[in-house]
Amino acid sequence: MLADIIQVAPVNPFKRLTRQQSRLRLAIDGPSGSGKTFTALRIARGLSDKPAAMIDTEAHSADLYGSFFHADAITLKDHSPQSYIKAIADAEAFGYEVIIIDSLTHEWVWTLEDVDRRSANARNKFTAWAEPSRQHKLLVEAMLQTNLHVIATIRSEMDYAIDGASVKKLGMAPTQRKGMEYEFTILMDMDLGHNVTISKSRIFEIADKVYPKPGEELGKFLREWLSEGTPIAPRSVTPASLLAAASADAPRGVRDEDEDPRSNPVTTADRTLIQSLGAKLSPDGVKAFYGTALPSYGFPVTEPLLEQWRSFVREGGGEPAGKAIAWLQQTLLDESVPEAPVTAHDDPGAPVESQVA
Repeated sequence: MLADIIQVAPVNPFKRLTRQQSRLRLAIDGPSGSGKTFTALRIARGLSDKPAAMIDTEAHSADLYGSFFHADAITLKDHSPQSYIKAIADAEAFGYEVIIIDSLTHEWVWTLEDVDRRSANARNKFTAWAEPSRQHKLLVEAMLQTNLHVIATIRSEMDYAIDGASVKKLGMAPTQRKGMEYEFTILMDMDLGHNVTISKSRIFEIADKVYPKPGEELGKFLREWLSEGTPIAPRSVTPASLLAAASADAPRGVRDEDEDPRSNPVTTADRTLIQSLGAKLSPDGVKAFYGTALPSYGFPVTEPLLEQWRSFVREGGGEPAGKAIAWLQQTLLDESVPEAPVTAHDDPGAPVESQVA
């Protein structure tokens, strides 16, 4: 064949490193009184000639600086990740160039409280983490994908560790999800003397430096550095599209490192279908359910598995499969059901055949 005659040279999948323009992703952490908000406003003024947009979660504390800075603030109705994403999308839509998130700590506190609320009705803590973790990740993605410069303040508190019978101070630790610092271009640690230490930077000119009361000059330097290179490529993901994803129900099959592998999200339609099995499954259907469907639930819910459930309904007409449905509701749907009487053939460790014969 012609393809066998003509030798096509392989295409190199690697590309030469090219400096591109970029947007700032800056986190400023420090204890109360270190000057995070004031420093963020000063750096923002150096980054852009336009007023900055500001997410204010600190009970209008930024208004105290209204005489010094031209910035427009929004107070969120709640501190959910979705509210933060919407504010970022709105800032883009109204033409701002810089957004200050003051502070990002409130989102994480809200997320932990959301997990606690869900844990009250969940089978285990892993199940309760699934949706809050998905929402948190969408917020992180919105901060990374936005066309705005992002300056986020994060509260810090003393971190401790138990070493035998003693307690050691480990230093200040940001109050946010572990690993959040990896998402930022620059991480600044502030102390009560209003000094900034650059603890992480992808801009080598300022790495490891200490700045006493940094402000507009640092912002101007960052503005110039970030504007060098080829233009930013068009984005396929935007805060607006991520807001739509955050507003939608969690898709089936979404998995998270904090999530129990059996805790796949179940839609209302799926829930109704599963519960209907209690009155329609025949004994043979129960055998198939125990032997085929349940072991498969350790993986994301798939269309073949849903079709298996539907086939159980279609073949119904026999005795109610109360024990099977009780187990399913209690284990997968986080619903409390009366404990069924235990008999010899109900031994949970017995083979499937002896349980449902």
